Amino acid sequence: MAIRLGSTVINCADMELMTRFWSQALHLVPSSAEDGDDFRVLRGDRVNLSLQLSRTPVSARDQMHLDLYSGDQAAEVRRLTGLGAAVVRHHDDPEDDYVVMTDPEGNQFCVCAVAVPGGGAAGTDLGFRGEVADLYHRYRHGYPPAVIDVLADAFELTAQDLVVDLGCGTGQLALPIAGRVRAVIGVDPEPDMLQRARQAARDAGVSNVSWMLGADTDLPALGGLYGGKPVAAVTIGQALHWMRHEELFRSVVPLVRPGGGVAVVTNGTPLWLQESAWSRALSEFLERWFGAKPTNPCGTDEPSQRKYAEALARAGFEVSGAAVDYVAELSLDQIVGGIYSALPVDRLPAPDQRPAFAEQVRAAVGARDRFAEPVRVAMLIGRIPR
Repeated sequence: MAIRLGSTVINCADMELMTRFWSQALHLVPSSAEDGDDFRVLRGDRVNLSLQLSRTPVSARDQMHLDLYSGDQAAEVRRLTGLGAAVVRHHDDPEDDYVVMTDPEGNQFCVCAVAVPGGGAAGTDLGFRGEVADLYHRYRHGYPPAVIDVLADAFELTAQDLVVDLGCGTGQLALPIAGRVRAVIGVDPEPDMLQRARQAARDAGVSNVSWMLGADTDLPALGGLYGGKPVAAVTIGQALHWMRHEELFRSVVPLVRPGGGVAVVTNGTPLWLQESAWSRALSEFLERWFGAKPTNPCGTDEPSQRKYAEALARAGFEVSGAAVDYVAELSLDQIVGGIYSALPVDRLPAPDQRPAFAEQVRAAVGARDRFAEPVRVAMLIGRIPR
């Protein structure tokens, strides 16, 4: 079943009062503390509670509702309709895609889209833990030295600088940047990712990276941990699609030095969304296997890049772009591993299913030794003017 309970949403008249109460009552961390918030997620290790500001008096009937997270929203809406639910409306926004429905007694709930593989919504448990952390480290592309050169030049990085890498995963971007600066802080919401990143740093002999458990919403609190000194850059490598980018960009401004800023870095279009014949065949196979068409470009598409650039400009950054292109030669094992690395742990094929999964991938993409993957590392650079 491609659906799960993601959050209970409470309608409220006083956002700040309810935030204080529920965050203290259940030891949850608010996603934001912005004045004027009309929706706020209170996050816990394994559960979310959401608060939604009501513009009308709250009655017992509409006091709260459930948010259901689905990797195949359309199929689940059809299934639930067949069980007796009814569609009220569809809020079709790539950043916040949900369908409002009613159960057989008229109680409203939402089916929120979480694309599979490689997609998600802010505040969800992304599932990149356990075995997936090792798969991620083994099969995700690193960043060519030319990419690090572009970032170092854009922010005029020196051996005295500090960089924060948000959504650092297992260190693909943090570790090579560490060779250009005094220190890097790698931040990720998944403990297993950080554990694997620490091991990677030890293996590489890199000792100037600190690894911290946290999310994009924790960035403002980081200033107190390093004495309030400005950072040179905040980097986000293939992770911004998980974050609330508008809030994030605004929160970076007071943290960075003049000439510093934000780098939004993508590392190639997902394997199943490329133009080659083998990529299209792979997409068709994944749709058959998972019962959901993989459509989330993970922020690599032109509309997402344009949206991020416009948000950077609104936050006060000078925006420019750069790209590094190369061709990766993949084996069938790397294609299968790349798929696994994009799946939450509870969606991985069971160990006894994996030989059949790999064989069906081979049948879909063709029996050959190597597959050419054109990779574009696109960089959006947002700088604070000097």
